Amino acid sequence: MKQPFLYQTHVLAERYFDVFIGDWTALFFLIFQPLAVAGCVGLIWQGAQTGATLYFVLIFSAIFFGCVNACREIVKERAIYARERLVGLQIWPYILSKLGVLAALGFGQILLFYLGIRFFIVLDGNPLLLVLTLYLSSLAGTALGLVISALVSSDVVALALVPVCLIPQLLFSKMVLPVKTLVGLAAWLEHITIVRWSHQAIEQVVATEIKWGTLSSGLFWLVLMTCVLTGFSAFLLKLKEL
Repeated sequence: MKQPFLYQTHVLAERYFDVFIGDWTALFFLIFQPLAVAGCVGLIWQGAQTGATLYFVLIFSAIFFGCVNACREIVKERAIYARERLVGLQIWPYILSKLGVLAALGFGQILLFYLGIRFFIVLDGNPLLLVLTLYLSSLAGTALGLVISALVSSDVVALALVPVCLIPQLLFSKMVLPVKTLVGLAAWLEHITIVRWSHQAIEQVVATEIKWGTLSSGLFWLVLMTCVLTGFSAFLLKLKEL
């Protein structure tokens, strides 16, 4: 008999959290990663004037953290997942348990990243809005990582696909492409990247006068992309069973 949706989600999330916390190597890198990147950013920008490039690096780093954290979390359990599907495991509780735990751990990671940056640099904008933007960027990156993990059949391929998915986020952005070239297919591709909406939001966070509609639009699209990508990872898992 299938267990209720919420019960499965709770049990799976609790088990996943215990396993993750018990893996000292994974926990170390979860903590070390944002502090190491913050230290590198601090060494580069300490004493220099903050600008658009710095804030672009911050949002891209946040997306990277989320994607790397999640890219192996489904594929590494494929044998366990297959067995548990035979005894009533539902796909959505499984996916949401992953997303929920990674979201909680990712929030702590973003706080460490922000505090590490602030140790070296005085950042513009409201700290709460800045952390919120970085966190939602990380969350969208986490959902992208789950898609990668649901798509592939090995850990090695998952890690190899991370740069394949993230480099276009960098290339199809206003920081790389001149605005006048963002037309046609390039403009369409730019609009479906996580970086595009993260950048829109953080531009407003650090602006002298915030355009709340533009900021809200950027944050909304980050949440929407997280939901869509999470749903797509569930779809990929179902598709593999057909």
